[in-house]
Amino acid sequence: MKYKLEEILIEYEDLKRNKSKVYKNVIFTLIVGFIIVFCGFFYWKSFINDRYLLSRSHLEYLIIVVGLFFIIGSVFIKKSLHKYKFYKNSLHYNEKSKEQMQSLLNLYNKKYRYKIKFGKEFNDEQDVFFNIDVF
Repeated sequence: MKYKLEEILIEYEDLKRNKSKVYKNVIFTLIVGFIIVFCGFFYWKSFINDRYLLSRSHLEYLIIVVGLFFIIGSVFIKKSLHKYKFYKNSLHYNEKSKEQMQSLLNLYNKKYRYKIKFGKEFNDEQDVFFNIDVF
């Protein structure tokens, strides 16, 4: 039980600690996605406004390029929304697990105190120093 509580608390603190990093990443990828979509739209507008001859070859080129802009932009937008949803679901699941563990400890009149310190992060590996006292 102590190991499970330790695992839940480390994950919870890590999610809280990475909140700003996740939000910055979501906002950045959303902005990039919208910029790419708007570039495709403005490319379409400039192509039509310059009154190019809409021959078959010009029209095929235009549809392919504008389609790629919209597809790539929408992929960036979907990716950022998926990251946000994954973060929120992970946080909700972890909070629920923490509450369940807390209710189990309350059932046995146990309390806990913990200290956590995150060390350096290197190649997606994080040093975590964790101390828990269950009394």
